[in-house]
Amino acid sequence: MTDTNPYKSPEADVIGDHSADLHLHEPTKQSAGSGVSWISDAFKLFGSKPGLWILATIVYWVIVIILAVIPFVNLVSGFVAPIFTAGFIYASYKLDTGQGMEIVDIFEGFQRNLGQLVLVAVLSIVLSVIVFAVLFLIALAFGFNMMSPSGYSDFSMAVALIFGLLFLALLLPIVMMVWFAPALVILNDFNAWPAMVMSFQGCLRNILPFIIYGVLMLVMAIIAAIPLGLGYLVLMPVMYASIYTSYKSIYIK
Repeated sequence: MTDTNPYKSPEADVIGDHSADLHLHEPTKQSAGSGVSWISDAFKLFGSKPGLWILATIVYWVIVIILAVIPFVNLVSGFVAPIFTAGFIYASYKLDTGQGMEIVDIFEGFQRNLGQLVLVAVLSIVLSVIVFAVLFLIALAFGFNMMSPSGYSDFSMAVALIFGLLFLALLLPIVMMVWFAPALVILNDFNAWPAMVMSFQGCLRNILPFIIYGVLMLVMAIIAAIPLGLGYLVLMPVMYASIYTSYKSIYIK
C-alpha cells in the first residue's frame, strides 16, 4: 500500500529551488546581489495572492489601531509585533510550498510557540531599555542633559547628535537579533534566545546584501508614502515576505 495521499494539494514552488522540510543549517554568507533577489522573490510571493496579502495587512492594521486606543492594553500592544511577523512569515512559507494562503495564517503565532514569540519581544525591549539607560548615564556623567529643552548651543546639539547616532548604532545589533527570530521560532521551533543569537549570526554574515536590501526598501518606502501611504498596503506584506525569502536563502538553501 502506498503512503501517497490522493487528496493532497499539489505542491508548487513559487520562487524556485525549495527545501519544503526546512532542514536548517548554520547561516551562510550570500552574495551582495542577494539583497535584490530577496525583494524580487518576495514580490513573486505577493503577486501570487495580492488580494489576500492586502486584506491581511488591513486586518493587522485594524487590530494594531484598536489595541493602541484601548487604555492599559496599549501598554502591551508592542508585544504582538513578533507574533504577527511570525504569522506573515508562516503565510509566506505556505505560499512557497504550494499550500495556499488564508487570512487566519497571520494568527498562527498565537497558536504555535506563542510564549517564545512574546519572549522575543520582551528581550528586545529589555535590551533596548538597557542601551538607552547606559547612554543616559554616560550623558549625565559628562554633564549633558538629554531631556533639557532649553540651553541648546551648537556644542550641545552636536553632542546630542553624537549620542543619537550612537544610540542607533547600539540598536542595530538588537534589530539583527530580532530580524529572523520570529521565522526561526515559528518554522523551526526555536526558543527565543537561541533564535535571536542565530538571527544575529545570519545578519552579521550578510552585512553587504542587507545594506543593499535596506537601501532598496528605503527607496520603496518613500515611493509607497506618496499616494497617501496606500503603497504600504503592498510594501508591508512584501517586507514580511522578504524576511522569509532571506531566511530561506541564508538558513535553508
